[in-house]
Amino acid sequence: MGRDKASLPFGAPGGTMLSRVVSALSRVVDEIVLVARRGQSLPDVARAAGTVPVHLAFDDLEGQGPLGGLVPGLRALSSPVAYASSCDVPFLEEPFVLRMFQALGEADVAIPEAEGFLHPLGAVYRRSVLPHLESLFKAGRLRPVFLLERVPHVKVPEAALRAVDTGLSSLANVNTPEAYEEALRRLDAGTGMGSPPLAPATVAIVSPRRTNSPRTGRSSRRILPMMGERTSLSSMSTCSPWACSKASSATGRAGFCLWR
Repeated sequence: MGRDKASLPFGAPGGTMLSRVVSALSRVVDEIVLVARRGQSLPDVARAAGTVPVHLAFDDLEGQGPLGGLVPGLRALSSPVAYASSCDVPFLEEPFVLRMFQALGEADVAIPEAEGFLHPLGAVYRRSVLPHLESLFKAGRLRPVFLLERVPHVKVPEAALRAVDTGLSSLANVNTPEAYEEALRRLDAGTGMGSPPLAPATVAIVSPRRTNSPRTGRSSRRILPMMGERTSLSSMSTCSPWACSKASSATGRAGFCLWR
């Protein structure tokens, strides 16, 4: 791309690619952690985040791919479950994020599988995988598949993803000047970006927003409708409110975003 994609102008006047993603995510999280290179300038996302607090963390080492961003991001989170997305997905859709949380069940990772690829950025991770990530990071085993070899995981099929995001726009990155211009045209036309390429090494992690139970007053998670589609992910029905985690006693909702 040759430019800092997070700072590319996009959307409302003064908006950027990063603020666009933060705005979408802030509607389903309580906290956002931005992960950046040391010395990298930060686009203003305060307006996009609204009342959701935004914090900053840094890569331990640069150029380490998705795992390099997941490690400091997960360290900064207080929530037990997190959603990961690149910062250059300007058409990220909330139903897609919610679907991924629903898919987790009792697994440690729920990862999208679309058009023949696994998408580690667009996946949901339990914070409990952090020791595995740190071990892999130290060993230089930076491919996300190495994490999947270590922990229980769910691959969310393309049909389940398209049921909530027809064009898979939530995975569609802006990797080239041409893709950026196309995204601007699609924004003006009010359409998404269609099927995506592989996600780049840019991360945003988000955990679901919780609500208070009207009966107990304690924090709970809402179960979302599955839109009537058939699915083999039977573990969805085993987890209560939100169908994404049994850790109902955990506090806080968080997200993090990394860009390079």
